[in-house]
Amino acid sequence: MEANKNKIGVIGCGAVGGYYGGKLCQTGHD
Repeated sequence: MEANKNKIGVIGCGAVGGYYGGKLCQTGHD
C-alpha cells in the first residue's frame, strides 16, 4: 500500500523529488 501510494504521488507530481516528492504531494492531496 505504502509503495502504491508513493508511486501515485510521484506520478501525480511528476518526479519532484522521488520518494519525498510523492510524500509531499500525497499530503497536499490528503
